[in-house]
Amino acid sequence: VTIAHVSELAGMSRGIVNFYFTSKEKMLQEVLGHMVGTVVTQLEKAREAEEVLLAAMHPSVMNRKFLSVLMAFYGEAAASKATASQLKALDQALLESFSHALGRAKAALAAQLVAGSWLRLHLQAVTREEAVAQAKDWLADLLQHEPAKENAKLRLVAKSEPEPEAAIGDLFSLAANH
Repeated sequence: VTIAHVSELAGMSRGIVNFYFTSKEKMLQEVLGHMVGTVVTQLEKAREAEEVLLAAMHPSVMNRKFLSVLMAFYGEAAASKATASQLKALDQALLESFSHALGRAKAALAAQLVAGSWLRLHLQAVTREEAVAQAKDWLADLLQHEPAKENAKLRLVAKSEPEPEAAIGDLFSLAANH
């Protein structure tokens, strides 16, 4: 992507685009900022878990054109701290929106579900409608899951396995004796 190409597509002079953005990097950061804002605006309207899910999968967000650009930014995140920071803010907004309705642990799962749905649509593995239906089914299952049973299972597993700190201490002792 070049400033010349963008100005041609926008039907503007290169000078106008350079005046407003001063560099290609600043222009791209503005584009990403607008995209993140689009998602956050949808999320701010939601209170319940299904509303958050539907907001994150709103047609203004969950369409191939939007997601193609978003996925390109995820590809650039390793090379750009500014891009990585904006994408982290997007991930955090999604997590926080789900946290209000689901609690932190389930919110992380729900946020991963949305990200996976975005990727699947981007890769053309599903339609938006299929992704929304699948995500709603999964969320319904998550909401019906009983945390008390989950916690009991975790306690049983924890009792049968050594504490991580103890295992690390055993490793250090073993290494010191050799």
